[in-house]
Order: sequence, then structure tokens, then C-alpha cells
Amino acid sequence: MSRTLVGTLAAMCSVALITAPAAACTQDSDARQRALPGGALQDAGTPPAQMRALMREGKYGQAERYALDWVAPDRIQLENLLGETLLAQGKRDEAAEAFRRSIAAGAWDALDARLNAAILDFDRGAIDEALTQFDAFIDVYNGDADLTPEDLTAVGTAVRYLGRRDPQMFRDAVRAYEDAVESNPRYVDAMVQMGRLFLSKYNSREARSIFEEALKLDPDNPEALTGLAAVLDFDHTPGATDALEKALAVNPNLVPARALRARMHVAAERTSEAREEIERALEVNPNSLEALSVLAAVEYLEDDRSAFEEARGRVAALNPVYPGLHATTADMLAKMRRYQGASEMAAEAVRLDSLSWESHGLLGINQLRLGQVDQARASLERAFAGDPFNPWFKNNLDLLDTFGRYRRVETQHFEIYLDEREADLLEPYVARMAEEAFSSLQLKYNYTPPTPIRLEVYPSHADFSVRILGMAGMGALGVAFGSVLAMDSPSARDPGQFNWASTLWHEVAHAFHLGLSKHRVPRWFTEGLAVHEQRDARPGWGHTPDIGFLRALSQDLLYPVSDLNKGFMRPKYPQQVIHSYYQASLVVALIEELHGFGALPAMLRGYADGKSTDELFREILDEPVGQFDGRFDRHLDGRFGAVVEGLPDDESQAVPRSLAEAEAVLQERPADFVARMVYGRLLLEAGRTRE
Repeated sequence: MSRTLVGTLAAMCSVALITAPAAACTQDSDARQRALPGGALQDAGTPPAQMRALMREGKYGQAERYALDWVAPDRIQLENLLGETLLAQGKRDEAAEAFRRSIAAGAWDALDARLNAAILDFDRGAIDEALTQFDAFIDVYNGDADLTPEDLTAVGTAVRYLGRRDPQMFRDAVRAYEDAVESNPRYVDAMVQMGRLFLSKYNSREARSIFEEALKLDPDNPEALTGLAAVLDFDHTPGATDALEKALAVNPNLVPARALRARMHVAAERTSEAREEIERALEVNPNSLEALSVLAAVEYLEDDRSAFEEARGRVAALNPVYPGLHATTADMLAKMRRYQGASEMAAEAVRLDSLSWESHGLLGINQLRLGQVDQARASLERAFAGDPFNPWFKNNLDLLDTFGRYRRVETQHFEIYLDEREADLLEPYVARMAEEAFSSLQLKYNYTPPTPIRLEVYPSHADFSVRILGMAGMGALGVAFGSVLAMDSPSARDPGQFNWASTLWHEVAHAFHLGLSKHRVPRWFTEGLAVHEQRDARPGWGHTPDIGFLRALSQDLLYPVSDLNKGFMRPKYPQQVIHSYYQASLVVALIEELHGFGALPAMLRGYADGKSTDELFREILDEPVGQFDGRFDRHLDGRFGAVVEGLPDDESQAVPRSLAEAEAVLQERPADFVARMVYGRLLLEAGRTRE
């Protein structure tokens, strides 16, 4: 089935409804500037500029008082900005009145006021009325050659909203934003809006480029910094936390930054920190739909259904058809591997707003994770029809189109899907190994996960990567969604790159851990357990230490056990995710050594009951996790201390190339780890095997 992705939004020159020539957008904005009280907008002493400065720093109350101190006729020129600062504090009715006054008076920024009023209507659930207002911005573009960069940015945002009904309008939004930047190459606000649009279409590369360009012009712009943080978080790239810290240093009351930080805490499975962030956001704006949605998700994740319903009621009172609360909760549940709940939440978001293409996509992806292939296809087809710019939707649909060439193999506990081209070869090996792993783990954990377990084996790593993230480029070998597993086939990698049987055992172990914990086990614990099970299954299986791990240990780069999830979600250096697998397995091994294997399934059952890691460490291991941090550090020192001391101080230090060189180095530095490893290899090559 052929399916075309409608552009990438990176080079959109064709325009569906906006027809004004680009030259018309290059006019100066003198007329608009002359309308300002006190002179041009660029003059830092003008009242609008001073209000903007206060708002940039999150001093919304001061900005409000500043505007209210002015009297007619100058006051009318501040009404839109007054509305924006009122809205930032959650004062919706007062903001609407300020926007109305600005529009009625034909203020210098009345077009911005029209946009703000329409967005406010949209956020209140008056969607049809809002779309009618947004539609009028097309006439503004086509009928007025004297548009300022601010006007053009407003047009871009308005037609972006129209994209929910006509996805071609996203092209128009890009065109308007580009015109704004062409008119004023230093107009950062247009860049920020364009970056957000690209990121919403999963084009993180283009979004990052735009945000970085904006920050070259305005390094401390809090909204651009928040946009960059969102991109880095989306790409699981280091730096997101630093960008947010910088944004909040400028504007500690920036609600979107607080909400993003809360989401990042949830992804790291630190819901208490997420709650603190979102409560700070709601102190600024108690009516923020975004902040209330994150709060509701946190309450749901912590199984406080009463608090969840309270937050949902607050959102419904603000906007009865708002899908964002359920979409946000679905997204966070999926990040916590609770896919059934994510599917249910996404379905509710679709019920509230049938044109929420993000929600249709979330529903389809989570249905696919649950093995509901036909339902997933229907949801994703609907999502792609509404938003053909989203590669996430297209890639998953293309993947589903390949399922027809897979052979279904049934065993006692599995449904195994193998590509027809290699099924004859793989079937006996994969079936036997899957059942062996199942029987072994069933006996160890005294538990049977839901069966049949669906196991998909992909000869194309790109297809496997799409199965996980919707995009190619994922470095993992396997994934477990519970009783749905997926992994690379041996043919997906060059020979010698991975052990397929060890990977299969790892993923089957996850099916037990997720099922036994009701999908509530933290990432670090389930990964550590799975690697531990690999090593128990066969000698040589599972992650092992390497020089990179030893160097990270020596440089104190590893996270403590109490914060080990960050090693997977917020790595400090490129190899930390891989090293965290090994580190987590050492934690699990130490727990078993100190308390016996029974402590491990007991912890899984404790997670199923909703208990925290610290509670389980206290109840089962008889010490708080913070105290265990020190115990584990001493354990690492005892195991690796001598080797770490033997690492060269200088990573660029020359490696011996001959036996004589190696012997000379070791005579000078007997504990040199690298030199001794090289010496061993050279001895082996020389046939001196005993030495």
C-alpha cells in the first residue's frame, strides 16, 4: 500500500489559501510603530517595551499594575498586552475584556488581540466560533500588503489552528512565519512559533535548528530555551535540563517550562518532583489547561483517583471538550509502560474531540503495543488522514503494511511472527528458546504472565525501530510492551553484533516483570532484573563492564541507585544508557546476594501494590534507598577499585604496540589496566598462551 507523507514542513512554498506575494511582506512597520505611545517599539523606554520586559521575566502582576496605571488615550495601546499578562495569571474573563477593548479601539496591536481572543475562545471549547475568527486571518494576509512581522506571525498562528480541519494550512503557517522572519531577520517570536510547529509534526531536526538560530539572536529568550529543551527531550539528547534551568532563571513563572520539567520528572519516574513543579505552575496560573493536565496525569499515576477526578473537573469547567488532559495522561502512562491505561485515556481524548489527530495517533500506537493490530490500523489511518505531515503516523502504517509477509507460529505460550523469507530457518530455534525462557522464569517467579505472548522478529532494524518509537534510528535490540515483544532478527544486524537468544531471554523476562508488577516496575529495576536473568541463563550472556564504564565510575559520572532511572532517561554522556543496564544488574545482584532471590519478586509485587522504591527498600531490604546508595558505592569500590586505579590518567596515552613496549610500561606502572590488556593480547598473538 503506497502512502505519501505530505512534505516535512521544511520547504513548503506552495500555499493553499494564502496568496499574497512574498514581496508584500517585506514592507517596514513604521505605521505600526508610530501608533505606539511614546515612540517606536524598539525604544526600550516605551510603555509596551517595558511591559514586555516585565512579562519576559514573569513579573505578570507588576506588568498588570503598570498597564492599569495608564489612562486614555495611551492606555488603549496597552490593552492587548494587559490581556496577555492577565491570561498568564489565569484571569480569563478580564483578559477577554482587555482583548475586546484593544480590538474595538483599533490599537496598534489589535491584530494580536484578535488572535488572542480567538485562542481564548478555542481554549474555552468554543471551537467553531474560534475557527471562524482564525479563518478571517487569511483575508488579512491576502488583502493587506503592509503587514508587520508581528502581523505575519499572528497570521501564521491563526492558520496553524485551521490545520485541524485542513492540514494544508500547516504549509500556510510556515509560509507566514517565514515571511515574518524575512521581513525582520531578528524577529525571534516568529522563529519560536515556527519551531513549535515543526516539533508538533515530529520534525525535531528542523525545530532544533530554528530554536538554535533564535537563541543566537536572543540567548536568554525563555520561550526559545523552553522550545529547545522540548526538542532535546523529544530526541532523548542531553541538555534539556540545562536549557530549562536557563529559561526559568530568566522567567521563573513560565508555565510551559514548569509543565515540561514536570513531564520530564514523570519520564524519570519521579512523580513527587513532578507534582512540585506543576504546583508552582498553578500558583502562577490556576487555570492553565496544560498544567492541570499534567497534574491530572500525576494523580492518575499515583492512583489517587479522587484527585484525578478533581483535576479533570477543573479542566471540564474551563473547556468541556478539551482532549489535552486525557492525551497528556495517555502519553505519560505510556512512558511508564502502562499501555492499557494509555489506550483507554487516548480513546477518551478522541471521544471529546474527534479532530484531535494527536489523540487518534496515541490511541493507535498504544493499541499496537497491546497487540490490537486491526484496531491500531483504523486509529492510525484516521490520524494520518487528518494530519498527513506527521511521520509518526505514516511510519507505523507502513510497518503495518509489512505484516502480511510474516508467518504466525503458535507454541504453548507464544504467537511468534517471523518473516516468510527466514521463517523456515528461525522457527525451531526461536520457538525452543522462547519456551525455555518461559518455563525457567515461570518456575523462578512462581508466576504466569498473560498468554499467548506475541513475539515479533524483524529482519529490518529500521522496521523494529519504527515499532518502538515510530522513527528509524533506535539503537535497542528488543522491546517489551508486556505480553507483546519485538526484537531484531539475527539478519537485522551484521554477524557478531549481538546474541539474538540472549536478547530474546531478556525480553521474555520483561514480560514476567511487567506482568507481576502490573506494569509499575521502575525502568532501572526491570532492566537490571532482565540483564541479571540473562547472566543466570547462560555464561557470557548479558551486559559486561568495559573501559568506558570503568572511566565513568572513576569520574563519578554514574547516578546513585536512588536516581538510577536518570541513567536511562537523562544520560550525562553518550554511553550512559548502556552502562546503566550493567549498573542496574549489579544492584539486582547485590540485592540477591544480601537478601536472597525471593526479595526480587517481592519487590515486583510491592510495585504492583503501588509502593514506592524507598518504601520497598525499607520494608524488604531493611534500609532506605539513600542508605543503600552508600552500600552500593562501597560494593563497586570493592569490585572495581583496583582496576579503576590502574586506568591511565590520560586517555590519549599511547598504547603499547609491541611486547617490549608493554613490558616496559608494566615495569613502570604494574597496575596499568590498558597496558596489561594489550600485553595479554600480544602474548596470545605470539602463541604464549600460558602467560
